Formats: sequence, C-alpha cells, structure tokens
Amino acid sequence: MSGDPVAYLENSFLSPLIRQEGVTDITYNGESIYYVSNHKGRQKADFEVKREEVSSFLRQIANLTEHQFSVQCV
Repeated sequence: MSGDPVAYLENSFLSPLIRQEGVTDITYNGESIYYVSNHKGRQKADFEVKREEVSSFLRQIANLTEHQFSVQCV
C-alpha cells in the first residue's frame, strides 16, 4: 500500500491536537483522548472518537508504515 503516513495523520481526527504548539504526547484510554501540552499540562481532548475509529486509524498507520498491528483486548 502506498501513501503518506504523515499526510494521513495530519488529516485525521488528531489534526486539532498535532497542530497545537507544545503538544508532546497523545494517549487514548479506550474512551477518551488525552494530550500533554507544554503550556497546559495534561488535558482531555474536547472531541470524542469511537473505539472503532481509533482501531481503524491505527491499522491504517501500520499499513502505511509497513509495520505489524495487533490489538489486545483487556
């Protein structure tokens, strides 16, 4: 599969966060997205995303970068 993983990321649901200056980390706990900002510390994102959308996003990034992807259900 050919494609640009950076462009995919920049046009994803994470776009508002990765475009913010000072954001260093983005995490997902299965329900909500959180991020760490040099300016504000740890914050909850002001948008919601479905678990299926996150899974699809991660799978697509793995495909674009030609890396394995697996999901652990806890």
